[in-house]
Amino acid sequence: MLTGWVPRGVRRGPDVKEGRYAVKVSTRHALSVPTSAALELLADSDFLDWRCAQNIGMAERLVTHRVNGDELTIETTASVPVTWLPSRVVGHLPEPPRIDRHEVWSLTGGRGRTWFEISLVPTTVSGVMRLQATGEQSCDLVYDIEMKVSLPLVGGLVERSVSSNMTKSLTAEATTYARFRASGSR
Repeated sequence: MLTGWVPRGVRRGPDVKEGRYAVKVSTRHALSVPTSAALELLADSDFLDWRCAQNIGMAERLVTHRVNGDELTIETTASVPVTWLPSRVVGHLPEPPRIDRHEVWSLTGGRGRTWFEISLVPTTVSGVMRLQATGEQSCDLVYDIEMKVSLPLVGGLVERSVSSNMTKSLTAEATTYARFRASGSR
């Protein structure tokens, strides 16, 4: 039986193949830019450097930005704030973990896949993302992500804590699209 608080936007559901549970994060973020502008920003390394710099608590930096035909690859790395993890876990880590984020977008379809690697914590995080037009000058950025943590006794705590903080981080990140354009940078 599952008990405990599950953050808004996070669903807990069974993974029948593994016989374990996973946290599913589904988020929708309204962007005040059209889909085409959001894709142009994602293809702009200056925007991505700026997007990383806005993620204050994580010291995120752009590692890879590559456009190959229709495919856009973005890789970033960041420090995971210790507040993202339960204190029971933090006390056993030799150093703060890092989170490596990978995004692969289709520039014509506005869809892609994403996965995250968290060092020192046996975690699988992957999902899909898409830009969905909501009007001529706006779109939504939608993420459907699943997270599994393979730590006895505390895996569920880590899943809930990290997924809640990841949702907050993605929500804050969504505001960068309009703010970057408003800043006159593009």
